[in-house]
Amino acid sequence: MKKEDQASKATRGRGRPAKPKEKIEFKDVLEKSGTELVHLSDIDTEDRSFQYRVTERISDLVSSISQEGQLLPVILWGSKPPYKIIDGYRRVKAIQEIEWDKVRAIIRKDISEDDAYRLSFVENVKRKNFKPIDMANAVWKSQQRGKKNEDLEEEFDLSKRQIQRYKALLEFHENVLKALKEDKITMAHAQVFNTLGVTDISKYLDQISAGMSAQALKRAIQKEMKPKRKPKTFFRKEKDGFRIFPMRYSEGMKEIEKKKIVEVLKQALEIVEGDQ
Repeated sequence: MKKEDQASKATRGRGRPAKPKEKIEFKDVLEKSGTELVHLSDIDTEDRSFQYRVTERISDLVSSISQEGQLLPVILWGSKPPYKIIDGYRRVKAIQEIEWDKVRAIIRKDISEDDAYRLSFVENVKRKNFKPIDMANAVWKSQQRGKKNEDLEEEFDLSKRQIQRYKALLEFHENVLKALKEDKITMAHAQVFNTLGVTDISKYLDQISAGMSAQALKRAIQKEMKPKRKPKTFFRKEKDGFRIFPMRYSEGMKEIEKKKIVEVLKQALEIVEGDQ
């Protein structure tokens, strides 16, 4: 085979531009009664006011909606665009990922903001979507809105004991709470800091702002917390001489390791020769 052919074969497939993403046709499969098609541009997709869930994994939804279409309408709130998402935040994000420009939705113009918060909670509980930390997040968000314990009991249909239990999950350090209130971190990040006992969070904020997930944050902190191994001791001077600890030499070892062996042997030789 000629060199030109070999070179061509070796580079075949390299440097080619990525294939354009295959467009997935919009599938409008929902019953139309009581719903309407709403353009994503008419929805505030970044507003998380009514979102209580801590994690937002959407990969499963992207696959499902791509194949089957949107099977449940999202619920929006507001008298006019941009509407806020009461329920279906993950569905909207998945549809954004698929690059559709509209969603099938129910727009609740007839309820107050407090009722919208309550409805968001009820819809998620009804589908058993909430984990304890999501419940704690719901309690925390309501507290930030000025709600008292008696309001929380009514809004979430929880007992005093349940509310106290969820509030205990959120007894974070003041640095963590400050970052949480300023939207510099999510509840998931806060939970990681709290669980691992990290109070000086400043060095992580830039990474979180750049998109570091809670799981990535956890791995980074745990890596830093691992005790550093003490360097191996190969030579120890003693009162009446010295002691050399087991060492191993091989031709392929790193140069720095070879130098360490030479250094140990020189130290030993100096003592032996000085004693003669």
